Amino acid sequence: MSSQTAELNAPNSPAAPTGVVCSDLLDDGKFMKTFKCKFGKDLTCEMQVTDTAPPKGSQHIHKIEWDGKPSPRVLRPYIAWINSVNKTLADEWGVKLMHVFQTKPSWADAEIWVYEPHKQPKRVVV
Repeated sequence: MSSQTAELNAPNSPAAPTGVVCSDLLDDGKFMKTFKCKFGKDLTCEMQVTDTAPPKGSQHIHKIEWDGKPSPRVLRPYIAWINSVNKTLADEWGVKLMHVFQTKPSWADAEIWVYEPHKQPKRVVV
């Protein structure tokens, strides 16, 4: 497995933590990008996505793993980080992406976000 590391251009605010992106060559010959974000001294999240735009209707997120136990206080910073990652990918790939966050046990409280190339992330109200 080979890896390259670069800084992710995430917004510089407490609501949108910075992250690191790595491009990994997996054993099956496919590339995946890995984004990492630290949400405090004992809490890190890692998200692995496809290296190229997924086919229309397919998902780009392969997995999300937490190191530590997230609490409700990291929900807004987590959403801001995911928004920055998805905006970066939409810009890079030139495609429209969508992400649904289940913010409470009921799906009625879900947040839907849309990412279009070179535009700010937009929350969709349904």
